[in-house]
Amino acid sequence: MVSAIAEMMAPRRAMEPELISEVAIDQMLWDAIQEDQIRARRNVIPHGERHIARASDEIVQALGTSDFAASLRASVIDGNLSRSVYATYLYYREGDWVPLHVDDWNIFEFSCLVCLERTRGSSRPTATYFLLGRENVMALDLNVGEAVWFHGVHIPHGRTPLSKGESVVLLNLGFSSSGTTDRLYEEKNHHQAT
Repeated sequence: MVSAIAEMMAPRRAMEPELISEVAIDQMLWDAIQEDQIRARRNVIPHGERHIARASDEIVQALGTSDFAASLRASVIDGNLSRSVYATYLYYREGDWVPLHVDDWNIFEFSCLVCLERTRGSSRPTATYFLLGRENVMALDLNVGEAVWFHGVHIPHGRTPLSKGESVVLLNLGFSSSGTTDRLYEEKNHHQAT
């Protein structure tokens, strides 16, 4: 028992952000996600300098058992990720931004940000950015259907302020080590998201 706990708490090698240029979510699920995020807009709450809403139970369950989630889990070499997922929609509007931060280990360890909607603004587009070293920054301006998969508890990340007329909707999928996430859905899916 002690060794199992020590293994869960041992630091993992940080997985650098990986751009997924074409998200492999089947069309029926993609359409259901789009309908769900439109519905969820009615229940957004401010969170820092953006707005978020929880995905429906049906979408969370469908995503958790999807081939897309299975491929993300399989890409993590040194660990088992929970079958359950944390799923929220992140809504960004003109002026919204996210400061550099790391995710809360108690909520989820790995993140996949999937771009659901994108409206370009009148000036230079914004990006999700990652601090990969002292002077090494990666910036990704995702298009609809693209995603970024990364180790959110180890890789500092944020978003630059959106320009005039710009908007972005992201699906945030969070995954944790299987030993640390055997909690009730409601406990996991509160509104403290990436």
